[in-house]
Amino acid sequence: MTGTEISKEAADVVLLDDNFHTIVQAIEGGRLIYANITKFIVYLLACNSAEIWTVLFAVIFNVPIPFSAINILWANIIADVPPSMSLGCEPPEVDLLKRKPRRRNDPVLSVRKWILLICEGFLLSAITLSVYIFHYLQKTSDLDILPLRSESFFVLTSLQLCLAFLSRSTCASVFRIGICGNRYLVGAVILSFTLLVTGHYLPGLNWLLELRPITGRTWIILGYSVIILVFVTEVLKAILRYRK
Repeated sequence: MTGTEISKEAADVVLLDDNFHTIVQAIEGGRLIYANITKFIVYLLACNSAEIWTVLFAVIFNVPIPFSAINILWANIIADVPPSMSLGCEPPEVDLLKRKPRRRNDPVLSVRKWILLICEGFLLSAITLSVYIFHYLQKTSDLDILPLRSESFFVLTSLQLCLAFLSRSTCASVFRIGICGNRYLVGAVILSFTLLVTGHYLPGLNWLLELRPITGRTWIILGYSVIILVFVTEVLKAILRYRK
C-alpha cells in the first residue's frame, strides 16, 4: 500500500496488505490448486480407462461386452461428475509447503502419477471383468446376460466411488488423511451412490438404463472387491513413496 506506482508496475509480485506472510499464503494457494487439478485428472483418467480396459478385454476374451452404451453414459454422469468436482475442493495436505518446488517445464502428471492411474484403471477393470466372466461361464441361457451386466456395472461404479476417497491424495495413505476431511466429497459420493442404487431398483428408470435389481450376492462381491481395491492401492502408494 505504501509502494510507489513505478515500483508496483516493475514488480513481479505486489502485496496488497504489506504483510510478507501473504507470500506464503499465496504459494500455498497456488500449490493447492495445482494439487487438486492433478487429483481431478488422475481420478477421471483412472475411472474412464477402467471402462475402456473392461470393454477391450471382453472383446479379446470373446465374451459379450459387460456394459451397454447407456450404462457407460450413466456411469460417467454419476461416478465422474460429482466426485471429481468435489476433489477440486480438497483442503491442503499437511506437507504441502514442505514439498520441493516444481519446475516450470514439468508435466502436469509425473511418471509416478501415470503409474498410479494406469494401475488403478487396470485394477478396477480386472476386478469387474473377473466377476463378469466367472458368472458368465455359469449362465444357463442368453437371458441371463442382463443381470450379469447389471452386476458388473454396479461393482465397477461402486469401486469408482470408493476410488474417489483413495484419490484424496496421490501419495499419502487414505488411513492417514481419512475420508471425512472433505465434506463435499462425502456428499458427492452419497449422492452418486444413491443415484446408482435408484437406477437399479426404480421401475421405469432401470428399464431405460438397461439395469436390473442387484442380489445379495452382489453386495458380498462388492465388499470383497473394495477390500482388494484399498489393499492394492495402499501397497502401490507405499512402493511409490519408498522409491521417491
